[in-house]
Amino acid sequence: MPLRLRCHDAVDPRLKSEMSAYARWLRRWYEFPVPLEVRLIGRGSLIDGDGVECFLRWWQHGDGRPVTVEIAGDLSFAGVATFALESPTSGRASWDAAETDDAVVYDVCLGTTLDACRPFIATHEVDGGETSLLVEDLAPNTPYVAIVRARLVDGPGAGQTDNNEVYRSVRTPGERGTSRVIAGGDTTCALSGIGVLRCWGDNERGQLGAATENDTSRTAVTVPLDEPIVDAAVGREHTCAVGVSGAAWCWGRNQRGQLGSSGGPTSSPRRVEGLGTAVRISAGREHTCALTDDGTDHAAFGILLDD
Repeated sequence: MPLRLRCHDAVDPRLKSEMSAYARWLRRWYEFPVPLEVRLIGRGSLIDGDGVECFLRWWQHGDGRPVTVEIAGDLSFAGVATFALESPTSGRASWDAAETDDAVVYDVCLGTTLDACRPFIATHEVDGGETSLLVEDLAPNTPYVAIVRARLVDGPGAGQTDNNEVYRSVRTPGERGTSRVIAGGDTTCALSGIGVLRCWGDNERGQLGAATENDTSRTAVTVPLDEPIVDAAVGREHTCAVGVSGAAWCWGRNQRGQLGSSGGPTSSPRRVEGLGTAVRISAGREHTCALTDDGTDHAAFGILLDD
């Protein structure tokens, strides 16, 4: 016999009063006293200005065992919000904090298919004070799915989970292979499928992005950047790249400001100053241009000629 009771949470004085009245009604209905056992089972789905619509279920046991009353309690969680790569082998799942007055933890299911998380099996547990999880050592060229659920760990509803089915997915890049080859001046660079940039050729001005024993290198030199590269360009004597974060980096000759930063030439990548989130970059003889993420803003630096 399902009943409904309007309440705010399991300790609200009005709820306690209504529960007492309900218990008295049960006792009047039956000829013998009926003890009550109250158990929280999760927040109701109907919310209005007066509070939460709570659902109750009860059973009468002829042998005197307690009547169990289950109350929808105070737990609301929207599930995982984003799941994005932070490197070719790591990704971060993020979510908004659960709405509850009780302590929670977050159970995360990470799988290579959605079926791997249905039924839900937690692969990671995150403290309730955190709202993201960084997962490392992901396999290359592999899809991943993340589902996050909030679980109460204290109060009358301890052990409850919100049971949402929201998921987000990513795919890691391939482990091998070259996605692009970029050439300019006397320098050539190759961008791999996992965002690693390697350059070779002339390095007199540091345009390979790393120091070498000679002014040239016939073997590829890995540019030491801390994030995967999504775009790169080679000018006459300078090189630039855009990282997965949207940061732009340049190195090499800087006599015309083509590196987008102060200072002289450098063989180490130097971040471009005053630039927003870049998505593309192009380098010329003594200038560089970048396209930002909204598709309308362009930035140019170096020697610029006005017709």
